[in-house]
Amino acid sequence: MFHVSQEHILDTPRGKLRHATRDVHERQHGLDAFRPLLDQTISHVEYRTLLESLYGFHQPLEAALVAHSDSQTVLGMTGRRRAHLLVEDLNALRGVGCGVPANLPRATPPSHLLSRPGGYLGCLYVREGAMLGGRVLAGKLDHLLGSRTEGRRFFSGGPRDAELWRSCCAAIDQAGHGPALEGIVAAARATFELFECWMT
Repeated sequence: MFHVSQEHILDTPRGKLRHATRDVHERQHGLDAFRPLLDQTISHVEYRTLLESLYGFHQPLEAALVAHSDSQTVLGMTGRRRAHLLVEDLNALRGVGCGVPANLPRATPPSHLLSRPGGYLGCLYVREGAMLGGRVLAGKLDHLLGSRTEGRRFFSGGPRDAELWRSCCAAIDQAGHGPALEGIVAAARATFELFECWMT
């Protein structure tokens, strides 16, 4: 079997990106907003509030990515839209047609970074990585939802998530050289920090 050395991975643009964002990435794991979910003590009301907060972050971020995806020659947003899954989950909890409150606050995505070289990939890196991490959270909802898949579709993700993550990482390794890597890192850190601030 072919093995890639850790030193080789660290020397790639993706490895450099991971190293440059490690501190802010690791802080995400300690966010209080997710503690009741991880502890499997979250109530229906708390879970609904969490989903609404996540929608307030992901919906505008996804819209910004879609708006900038036309200029991307490496990869776009086809098959990557997921904000609608939060609406489906909220409908499952509150009743079909209730969805997201019209006055729900929305985060302001780092659009000024998305138009810079590497900015789109840096932002996408954070978002796609979060989708993979959500699968762990999906399994923490059995006490609340039983065996139902409804209500946790956003965290459960889809069958192509791993493939989409790999394509994102490959695009970073392909494009992340020189000034573009600086743009990727800046956008990734800004997206991590925005999420941290939004959820606290």
